[in-house]
Amino acid sequence: MDGSRPPPPRGGVAGLSEEQMYDAGRFRAWFCEHGSFSDNIFIVPAYIRWGQWIASNKSHRNLSETSMRILTALSVAIVAWATAVAANQPAANADEAAIQALEDTYNEGFNSKDVDKIMSVYVPGKQLFVFDLVPPREYKGWEAYKKDFEGLFAAFPGPVKNTISEQTIHVVGSFAYGHNIQSGEFTGKDGAKVKITARTTDIYRKMNGKWLIVEEHNSVPVDPVTMQPDLLSKP
Repeated sequence: MDGSRPPPPRGGVAGLSEEQMYDAGRFRAWFCEHGSFSDNIFIVPAYIRWGQWIASNKSHRNLSETSMRILTALSVAIVAWATAVAANQPAANADEAAIQALEDTYNEGFNSKDVDKIMSVYVPGKQLFVFDLVPPREYKGWEAYKKDFEGLFAAFPGPVKNTISEQTIHVVGSFAYGHNIQSGEFTGKDGAKVKITARTTDIYRKMNGKWLIVEEHNSVPVDPVTMQPDLLSKP
């Protein structure tokens, strides 16, 4: 790149002075020479490198004082943002660990048929909403879903074994979402074994420092031709 002034963006940009247009043109010209594909997606790294290039090339330090102040302020803001993101990472990891512990508590309660332990991971009261595998179509509230589990274990009085796999957890502030695969084996009154592989999606909310499930959707695939459920579905 030589020291000549690159042309401003065609047609101009409303609200920008000729000097600002010149600076924008310089960045565009620099970007064409030094940018990369990833910079087209994340323009901030390119803008930072442009500032570094300017600082290291004395012959190209004829930017206006105002533009330099803007560039400096932007750099400070980016550093502050990056620092905040790094500082929040341990908190995010702690939240993910807490939600994983919640799922572990649920599964321990399921395998021991401890309905109270199972329900300890769900938000109490009317806030809970669940789509389950069995009728009715929906369960509204903690008490309704508790009766669902009580009915399940009454129908299968023998040993049960549930395994959770493919767990995902995504934390977004005080909310989180995730899904997993649950493979269960149930023992009926006659001793017969029934196996079911279900898909579960959960929405979590952090309330008073504790993560709880506020919505849940359990399902199995259904063959559209036979209308029969696939109780042992594969990926």
